[in-house]
Amino acid sequence: MRFRNNILILTAVTLIFCMFNFMAVFADETPDTILNAETAAERLQGLGIISGDPDGNLHLDDSLTRAEMAAVVCRLLGMKEISNKATVFSDVPTEHWASGYIDTAYGTE
Repeated sequence: MRFRNNILILTAVTLIFCMFNFMAVFADETPDTILNAETAAERLQGLGIISGDPDGNLHLDDSLTRAEMAAVVCRLLGMKEISNKATVFSDVPTEHWASGYIDTAYGTE
């Protein structure tokens, strides 16, 4: 079962990575292209897949962090985040906003 979960997570991560890189690599930076990327991001935000910062800003030009990627993958796969639990990663404190998503993506219970 853990192998199947890891394959699902790997597939989701690959798809997300390709989606964001496709927009960056093949975008010709025309106003229409920028508008389409913003529209796609707004749709993902509306679906609850991405949420942005506390003010709702998406920071589309920034790179995704490990925490953001874990949250996106978990939300895409409909996985519930583990809450109020110490993480297995020494650089992620329990109070970090994405610690539950990181542990969920890692597969701890």
